[in-house]
Amino acid sequence: MKRKLLLTGASGCGKTTMIRRALGARMKYAGGFITYRAHDSEGALIGFDMAPAADADSVKGFTAERFIDCSVSPFRLDSDVFRYYGVKLLREAENYSFSVCDEFGGADLLVPEFYSALTELLSSDTPLIGVFKGGTNTASLRDALRLDPTLEERRNALTAFFTRRNDILVLETTGRCDTPAIRAVNGWVNEYAIK
Repeated sequence: MKRKLLLTGASGCGKTTMIRRALGARMKYAGGFITYRAHDSEGALIGFDMAPAADADSVKGFTAERFIDCSVSPFRLDSDVFRYYGVKLLREAENYSFSVCDEFGGADLLVPEFYSALTELLSSDTPLIGVFKGGTNTASLRDALRLDPTLEERRNALTAFFTRRNDILVLETTGRCDTPAIRAVNGWVNEYAIK
């Protein structure tokens, strides 16, 4: 099994769920970051937040930083969350026995500091599992947030980086019922997700 396993596929197909189920309680030992949808008390989407991977169950009380504010129109992107908080989490990830990066491949790629820290972590010996936003998802995000069109170039450059590395597997998945992907994720967890 390769040291870096990245799932990609359609939005909402269950990539994150697959990783979290396989890691279970081991998630609390992970470096890296998670991103998630934030909702108000009535269930309406109010934003997208970033937090340490170890806080996937929101039990440790880590600070989450909102990088997309959906409570305003048009939605507001705060690139500084990637520039400072994201970079901090990526740099700290090398101090853990394994890391989770869930998810990247959108607006984060337009932040040079984040992009650099991400490729450094992906070049390190630290085992890593994560979600790489699919190309269609990236294009939709680019249009919704009116992002710089060079986002496609950044994503293509990162994809080329993956192909040059012999320790990275990018696995296209159809989601929750994708038995080969589930097997790959469980295999990675059993081999690399140690304390």
